[in-house]
Amino acid sequence: MDRSGLRYRKPSLDSGITSSASNCCSTCGHARKIDVMRTKVGLAWRRLHHSRARLRASASTSIILGAFAMEAMSELQVNVPTHCPAWLFTMFAVCTTLLISVHILALIISTFLLPAVDTEVRTRLSRLLPNCPSETLPHLIALAWSLSTVLGLFLTLVEVLLLCWVKFWDFTHLACWAGTFAVLPFIGAFLFFCIHFHRTVLLQGYEARDSELRDMESTVLTLDLKT
Repeated sequence: MDRSGLRYRKPSLDSGITSSASNCCSTCGHARKIDVMRTKVGLAWRRLHHSRARLRASASTSIILGAFAMEAMSELQVNVPTHCPAWLFTMFAVCTTLLISVHILALIISTFLLPAVDTEVRTRLSRLLPNCPSETLPHLIALAWSLSTVLGLFLTLVEVLLLCWVKFWDFTHLACWAGTFAVLPFIGAFLFFCIHFHRTVLLQGYEARDSELRDMESTVLTLDLKT
């Protein structure tokens, strides 16, 4: 008993054994979970959740940027008559049309595939994984994600750049050049990030395959030594 009158009990040997046993069980459970995630079924579940996240990101991004492009084209107002050259209007029309078409295509793919992927995630049946879109249509999922988040974002930045020239050509070229110099660093940063991200993903995939091959080689050597 201490000075405040409260009783305390010294930790016994049994409590220490119990805590160490629980820590050991949690460590074993974590290691078992890691081993399960390395199996074929675990990798299929990871691909399923990754595909689901990609489709959701593609759908939300395409809705926002597609609406922005249609609003930019419909609400554009220029002076009549205008001194803006015809080739600049042509570039703006082509960029806007491509931007809307890319996002609509990504949205169509996401709209058709996302319900099937959500159903597979909610059922949690491993026997249905081979027929899941993440296993049968991985290229379409990658296409939707690339169109929406890579090509779509790049076209959006180009759209903003062209919009500055079309909108302010009749007023002052200084505003056009200011908008250009303001957007160009972000276009460069975007391209650098895309290249760096792609190289990082490829490097991680290579390291994962290399570790799997090393594990297989060690397993084969262990079996040979036992036999």
